[in-house]
Amino acid sequence: MVQWIMRARPKKHLVPVALKKTSRSSLEIRYQRLQKEILEISGREQQRIGQDLHDDLCQKLTGITLLTEVLESKLSRQSLPEAKDAGEIQRLIAKAIVQTRVLAKGLLPIEIAQDGLLAALEGLAANTEKSADIRCRVETPLAPIRIQNGVVAVHLYRIAQEAVANAVRHARADRIVIRLNQRKNETRLSVTDDGRGMVPGAARNGGLGLSIMNSRAETINGTLKVRKASSGGTEVTCVIRQTSVG
Repeated sequence: MVQWIMRARPKKHLVPVALKKTSRSSLEIRYQRLQKEILEISGREQQRIGQDLHDDLCQKLTGITLLTEVLESKLSRQSLPEAKDAGEIQRLIAKAIVQTRVLAKGLLPIEIAQDGLLAALEGLAANTEKSADIRCRVETPLAPIRIQNGVVAVHLYRIAQEAVANAVRHARADRIVIRLNQRKNETRLSVTDDGRGMVPGAARNGGLGLSIMNSRAETINGTLKVRKASSGGTEVTCVIRQTSVG
């Protein structure tokens, strides 16, 4: 005689929809809070490094420059050929001071007034050309670009700054173009270089710089995209809706 044994199916635990929404909302709040903390830590660290470069390293380099100038003068009075070498050392140190001050200025906190983002980006381009010896320019439409929200303007500037730094350090670019456009419903910032292009998987498994750029874009309700440019290099684009700009 065959006996059939009926096993009861385990009951499924149903999670109320309201609880799911609450959990998701709580996670989003925690994620946004974590993003904010990361940006604050990054900003404080940048400020500390910039202050150290300006107050400590620049002062020491200036002292070395003065000592080298005295040495060059002594060697010149004795008509020694080493005077030329001392003068060259002095010029190299003076160039290093300029580059260090440019780096320090880029790391220290900035305040961008209304309509001042374009001027800040032009300053970034000029400093990049001076310190990295590569071509860097800003392209914008003839119509004025208005970003009244100072927080949005600062985040956009920092995104551009990080993208330019990546192009200089990693892409070995000779030319960088920063573009800022504003349409009826959106503001678009892009940084394009003609460097060696993206390493496969770099946009997906980016380092700290890319993560911070993403966090900045999300903080201002923007979207960040990194892709291969038509020039063969890399293009970083951040798009934000007009409601976030005002």
